[in-house]
Amino acid sequence: MCFGLAAFQAVLIWANREEIGLWFFLHFNTALVLDHRWLVAFPILIIGERLGSLGQEFKKTHEFGVVVPEREAIAAKIAESALDGTLGTEEFVLYLRSFATSGRLPVANPQLRSIPLLPGFYRRPTLVDLESAITDSLWNWCPVVAEGGEDFVVGAGRVRSTEEKWRQTIVALATRARLILFIPHDSPGCRWEIRTLMQYNLQDKTVFVMPPAAAITAEQWKVTQNGWAQENVVLPPYKSAGELFKIDAQGCISLELKLSTLFMFRPGKRLLALARRVSN
Repeated sequence: MCFGLAAFQAVLIWANREEIGLWFFLHFNTALVLDHRWLVAFPILIIGERLGSLGQEFKKTHEFGVVVPEREAIAAKIAESALDGTLGTEEFVLYLRSFATSGRLPVANPQLRSIPLLPGFYRRPTLVDLESAITDSLWNWCPVVAEGGEDFVVGAGRVRSTEEKWRQTIVALATRARLILFIPHDSPGCRWEIRTLMQYNLQDKTVFVMPPAAAITAEQWKVTQNGWAQENVVLPPYKSAGELFKIDAQGCISLELKLSTLFMFRPGKRLLALARRVSN
């Protein structure tokens, strides 16, 4: 029976459900204390946790070997269908950002547990890339597609377009996306993208992301503010905690929401609720 407990604990950790695992351990271990068998159960449960930890390492290898190629294949199919007009009713999210920031925006890991008793507290990295933190939750809802970027980030599915074709691809994807996530940056590509969104009146389904202090500085955000002001778009003041915001047709702020609220609990559900709020 104890071996079964260890195996069950490992499965819980594999599935990233440490909260349930902790409840199960404390609840069952209380009963074991009463009949004096907890000294046997405790080390076996720890072994189960270690098996779960090894499972996490396997999952990391699996992500880059399987998940990333699968996402890129999905993104390529969506982009091809969007370009030739055969996309149909398939929903997806378009993720826009500068290549200069792709894989270079570290943020606090929203899946990191704050309770030291939980196994995930010790195994998960304290910082992850912003793209991974946001898009991993959205993939449970629908595919997330981006144009190019770094290969070492597990996030949006990347579309590999040529220099001559990437603008056409962005327009095709943006006009058909259910939701657009945009991280502002003062780069020629991002400034062309915001002009295009405003030109096609796509700002209504666009959520802009101000990265938190771990990813950018106030000075870097100020540079982006000045650059986008030349495109008649007003960005909100810098906030160290980060922010989500929307822009209206006049280029002014129409909605602001704290970025941290998405990662307090069940980030996937929070992102899905926000997606429905801004895109319906």
